[in-house]
Amino acid sequence: MVLIASSVGKGLFDGFIGAGLSPLLVARVSGGFGLATGMTSLALAYFAAVAVILAMRRPALNAIDAVAR
Repeated sequence: MVLIASSVGKGLFDGFIGAGLSPLLVARVSGGFGLATGMTSLALAYFAAVAVILAMRRPALNAIDAVAR
């Protein structure tokens, strides 16, 4: 169940936010502040995503262990 939920969540994040909203936000920021700032905002968004994934790693493993018992 955890694997299915995480797969669905990752698909929604990658498809909707990663491919849908990120280019629009980068274009908006780039238009107002310059390309370097737009690319930096994209890098920060991906850094935040990695931080969330790393933070959820232990709770996800604990949930898998609890279900496996």
